[in-house]
Amino acid sequence: MHQKLIVLLVFTIFSTKSLAEPVVMNCFLDDGRDIGELTIDIDKEFMKWNRGTYYRIMYINDTYITGFTTNNYIGSVGGEIWVINRVTGGFQRGYVGIFNSETRDKQNKPPTLQSGSAEGVCLKRQL
Repeated sequence: MHQKLIVLLVFTIFSTKSLAEPVVMNCFLDDGRDIGELTIDIDKEFMKWNRGTYYRIMYINDTYITGFTTNNYIGSVGGEIWVINRVTGGFQRGYVGIFNSETRDKQNKPPTLQSGSAEGVCLKRQL
């Protein structure tokens, strides 16, 4: 009796856990420029941009995934938000924080508070 109960309990726990694989997508700005890849792991609740920026998935529904990260650069001021449409792959990405700036004549300026945004589409890789 106890063995059946334990087996049933273990089966119930593991059967409710999603076992989806991470999805790797190639992302492009609206002007067609390739800007890298985005990996989305819903089970582990993170998104990874290219080779290093991790976003914690803060909200997810049938249509949208929202990821957020803090600025790990200068002074840890600010952060980034990424919202991607699960159906179309369309995304909006915005940031605000303290970053280095470089002028065209290669003279470095002191870090400044900056903000920006980007939009485009991320497409699932084909085999």
